[in-house]
Amino acid sequence: MGGWKRKVPTGGKKVYLWGGAEIGHHLPTSIILTIRVDDFGENVRFGVRGKTGEESPPYGTLQPGECFTLDLKDLRGVWAECTERNVDTMIHCVFHNR
Repeated sequence: MGGWKRKVPTGGKKVYLWGGAEIGHHLPTSIILTIRVDDFGENVRFGVRGKTGEESPPYGTLQPGECFTLDLKDLRGVWAECTERNVDTMIHCVFHNR
């Protein structure tokens, strides 16, 4: 299990918590990723890039202190963006083996 923090900047810009916009391959095995918005953070919207590179509609919005767990199998990336245009926040990310 490994973890990191990622800053999600102001301005409504999508950032990748895992993977990226230019990744050409998907993850063929199951690894679990848990994301959690910092307790003193702001609301973030998040979604994924799928197996063929398409970006999903947002999965939803997480508020400060809330978390969500995703299976990364067949994904190329997990993205997040702040819902407010004048703030940024931190997201904690942790891998888990399935």
